Order: sequence, then C-alpha cells, then structure tokens
Amino acid sequence: TTEIYTLSLHDALPISELARHDAARLSRWYQAIHAAALADEPEKARQLLKELRDAGLKPDVVSFNSAIHACAKPGDTSGAEQLIQEMRAQGVEPNAISYNVLLDACAKAGDAEGAESWFNRMVADGVAANDVSYATVIYARAKRGDIDQATQWLRQMIAEASNQML
Repeated sequence: TTEIYTLSLHDALPISELARHDAARLSRWYQAIHAAALADEPEKARQLLKELRDAGLKPDVVSFNSAIHACAKPGDTSGAEQLIQEMRAQGVEPNAISYNVLLDACAKAGDAEGAESWFNRMVADGVAANDVSYATVIYARAKRGDIDQATQWLRQMIAEASNQML
C-alpha cells in the first residue's frame, strides 16, 4: 500500500513565505471587514474580526480600524469604544485614524462631550491630534449649536498649528 502524508501549508513553507502568506490572508480579511463597513453591517464586521482571530491570525490596526469604522458609520459609539479597548487588550495600539473614526461616531451620535473626551484620551495616549481630529470635535460642537465651544476648539487647533511651526 502507498501511504500518503499530508502536510499543512505552514509545514511546507519557509519562514519568509509564511510571512508573505499570512500577510496575504490578513489582507483578504481586511477587505472583507472593510466591505462589511461599507455595507453598514457592523455586526458582520465584528464577526469577521473574531473569525480572523479564530483563523490563527492577529488583527492589525487596519483590521481594527475597519471594524471601528463599521460601528462608527451609523453612530454606534459603544461598539467603536469596545473595539478600541479590544485593540489595546490584544496589544494593538490605536492610531490617529482609530481615534478619528471614534470621534466621528461621537459627532454623528450628537455626543460632543464624548468626542472631546476621546480627543483628550487620544492626546493623553501619546497619539498626535491632526486636522481631522480637531475638525471632528469642532463639527460635533457646531452640530449642537455650541458655537462658543466650537470656536474655542478652532482657536486651540490654530494655536497647536502655530506651535508646530516654531
């Protein structure tokens, strides 16, 4: 009789090929999560993120940001906040995009205080605020008719830009 041995793909590939293979697999997962975000399916995006982990891959900041976007798009701030916490728990550091998407979720939900709180948390976590960060908090305040607060944030943004130019 002839014995047939099967090896997993990982057994057959050298380390450099494994890294390239995992990157390609991760890219496909990212595309699926992003498609769920575009289709306004936050639960599907979260499920895909779980399946990615179950497949033995480690989600990266891009994968998490896509899932955060899926929650933020309809204004699901609690879902977006949970994903930020999950990111950290898994050793993935949120970046400016992560926070900006969360700020946008707060703005869409009419939660200007939440946007300000997450802005401050972003800066405290060592992530530099950018024009999008400031504009989103300004928008959140203006949307609620808090023109004085929006103006105060605009002044802060201008002062920060001036300090960076020095």
